[in-house]
Order: sequence, then structure tokens, then C-alpha cells
Amino acid sequence: MPIKQYPKYKEKIPYLQARPEIAKIFSDLEELLDFCRFELLPYNPSDLYNKKSRVWHLFEAYKNPDAPRGKRPYLGKKPNKYANKQPYIKR
Repeated sequence: MPIKQYPKYKEKIPYLQARPEIAKIFSDLEELLDFCRFELLPYNPSDLYNKKSRVWHLFEAYKNPDAPRGKRPYLGKKPNKYANKQPYIKR
């Protein structure tokens, strides 16, 4: 009876390299922990990706400081939505 030849096993890929979405969750948890530690906020892992959480909103603002937030500036009683645009000049 001949000996059964098994194919060579491929090198095992580490679990987090094979699943980048899980690695992203863990890296975001670490970033949230550091943020809460430096800002003296309560750390709760369930706040991650929770849109109702105050800590998550502060963390999002910390990660993306250039994002527009809040109300629009006051433009007076009759705001002109075209005030900041360049006038059209026919040539």
C-alpha cells in the first residue's frame, strides 16, 4: 500500500492579518483608551462606534479637527446664499 502524500501546508497567516476589519476595531479601541486617558474621560469600550455616546462624539472631533461642526454663521435678517461666490462675468 502506497504512502499517502499530503500537500505541503501553507504558512499560517496571523489571525489579525487575515481579518483587517477586526484589527481596525482593536486599533480604534486603543486610540479611544488613550484619548479617554489624556482627556480624563470615563473609558467604556461599549462607547466605540456608539453615536449616542458623548465620549464617541468628542473622540470623532479629536480625530478629525477640520470637519465642519455646529451652526452656520449668522448672516443677518436676509441672508444672501450667493454672497461668497464670485460674480459671473461674460467675456
